[in-house]
Amino acid sequence: MKKTILAPVFLASILSSPVHAEGALAVGVAEGGPRNGYAYTLHVRNSSASEAEKLALEGCREQAKVYGVPLDRCRIVSSFRGRCVAVAFDTVERAAGWALGDTSQQAAANAVAKCAEGGAKQCKPHNVECDQ
Repeated sequence: MKKTILAPVFLASILSSPVHAEGALAVGVAEGGPRNGYAYTLHVRNSSASEAEKLALEGCREQAKVYGVPLDRCRIVSSFRGRCVAVAFDTVERAAGWALGDTSQQAAANAVAKCAEGGAKQCKPHNVECDQ
């Protein structure tokens, strides 16, 4: 009898664990690149990929309104599970980059490298979240 009771409890605890959460990043870049406008939202620790993507898109569109980016420019650029995501900016050059990593440090370093690909020299991590 105990096995019957414990098995559902054990299964429920695994399924509700943050390790099984979902994350998504939505980004909207104005025509001509981040220099002309940039919006993003990331969502982690959601119960499903579709929920994470929906919330990320909604958030990106809200930011797009504020920063003058056309709403239709917001797109899901990454969906992930059990990883970290980072966004980096260079506020002088108005450059941006985003990336995933297995750790927050790796995600931040990857995002800074992506931001610097266009020649920006002052890219710094702005937002790092882990879906773990």
